[in-house]
Amino acid sequence: MIIKKGSSKKRITVLFRWTGHATYTLSVLIGLLDEKLDTDKFTVRTAETEEEIIREARSDNLITVLAYSFCSPQFEDIKREIKLLKETLGPKLLIICGGPHTTALPEDVLKAGADVVFTGEAEESFPSFLNVLYENNGIPDEKIIRPKPLDDFDDYPPFAYKRGFFAPIEIRRGCTTGCAFCQTPRIFKNVKERSIGYISKYTRYLSDARRDAVYFLTPDALSYGSKDPIDLESLESMLKSIHGTDLKINLGNFPSEISPGKLARFRKRRQYLRSTWGTRRSCSADKAEATRS
Repeated sequence: MIIKKGSSKKRITVLFRWTGHATYTLSVLIGLLDEKLDTDKFTVRTAETEEEIIREARSDNLITVLAYSFCSPQFEDIKREIKLLKETLGPKLLIICGGPHTTALPEDVLKAGADVVFTGEAEESFPSFLNVLYENNGIPDEKIIRPKPLDDFDDYPPFAYKRGFFAPIEIRRGCTTGCAFCQTPRIFKNVKERSIGYISKYTRYLSDARRDAVYFLTPDALSYGSKDPIDLESLESMLKSIHGTDLKINLGNFPSEISPGKLARFRKRRQYLRSTWGTRRSCSADKAEATRS
């Protein structure tokens, strides 16, 4: 694909395909690009229909980038749509893909028609790719973009707060449990955590936006601040830092469930944290269960 010549003042439009899936991911990625890209050079938004994508690609942009993030159950539908768009638009549209399925089988996604695929975490590799795309007259020769190291996990927003497009705050990435059915420890080999200050900062954005609850994203709700065993002091310190926001705190239910192994240890010690349960009723029930164990 060649970017239009003599178009230095035009913009790149990045369209995230909105399918109803990967909502959390889109919030994270849009928030990331809002902070990392020059708004004079890029327009970032979602596209909900094929017609919208076609109309945008035929406009007078420097280039239109269509980004997909998806899991394996969505692959066949994405594959059919990519084929249709390629037949309709040819080189006018640059299609890029990421997410769990692409990370596991990047070559299959390229064969399905994607121009470039991203594996693993892309907080550094994705904005870097787009900036290179803007400065050059074509896409890089490398079709599979591997992750770049994240020096500080606090450097990247957990959601697109500037647009009011919120998602659960990812407080921990990676898992040491190594369950055979789970892709997480194979994608993220090193565990990363957000600092208490970071969590408090973005929780305030939710409070300022008059949201009624804060949700967390972590492979295990009792793992924050710990390797093994459970570090209740770190978890309690984190929860105390957001206690005064009047937000309902959801930690311990989706998408931050507690692993059975950690829950067994938690109950064995006959301790509980009121703040980790979504309602007073569930808190009372879990406390009663814990004392019976």
